[in-house]
Amino acid sequence: MKEIRVAILGTGLISHRHMKVWSQIPGVVIVAGCDIDEAKLRAWGERYHITDLYTDYRQMLARDEYRCRRRHCSTTICTPRSPLPL
Repeated sequence: MKEIRVAILGTGLISHRHMKVWSQIPGVVIVAGCDIDEAKLRAWGERYHITDLYTDYRQMLARDEYRCRRRHCSTTICTPRSPLPL
């Protein structure tokens, strides 16, 4: 089975549900998290033992692991609804 590497964008309330679901899927590894609130991000990283933490999603997505050439990879977006385009 190929490893699926996942990054979580947004570390608020819904991210905990995403973490629970992803952790139950065989072959999934959460590799990074991102949030604009650095204190919330650090607490989230400590809770889930994630050390690759970013306050800028562009830096997170620039990682070689997210270029998806030979690996399966995914990013989960856990943000509230917004009228602004992403």
